[in-house]
Amino acid sequence: MSEARDICLILWADRFDEAVAVVFAVELRRIGLPVRLVKLPGVNYTGLYGFTLTPDISLNEALAMLERVACILVPTDSPAIGGAANDPRVETLWTQARQQQIEVIAGAQAAAVLAGSDSERGLMLSRYGEGAALYQQAGKLAQRISRQPVVKAGRLR
Repeated sequence: MSEARDICLILWADRFDEAVAVVFAVELRRIGLPVRLVKLPGVNYTGLYGFTLTPDISLNEALAMLERVACILVPTDSPAIGGAANDPRVETLWTQARQQQIEVIAGAQAAAVLAGSDSERGLMLSRYGEGAALYQQAGKLAQRISRQPVVKAGRLR
């Protein structure tokens, strides 16, 4: 049995950019792709502009479904990338994303940190744009994912 790589994970932690997260989620869901908001370590999930988004799944649940993941969005432009960098599961996420060639999309400063980190070298990494470019990029990503070939699937848990 095979399933498509059609899930997009949106990482979520305190002070991440809720506008970016919502734009990508809407564009991906608009064409029927599953999107999961992933809870990163922390106790507060209030975004950069004061809106609180409620994560759908834990980081452990996200790790268990990586065989079906097409992309991972990191909606922050902070070079600190939240307090999540100290959690060993986040390093596992980057290692598996690199091994499985999962596209990672982040803000410019966050992408620069990811590109320069030893554990994240080799990631398929891109930066998201701003304003109208953000909407266009999210729409193009959704179209590209919806046409991806079928891959050998693992079980969703």
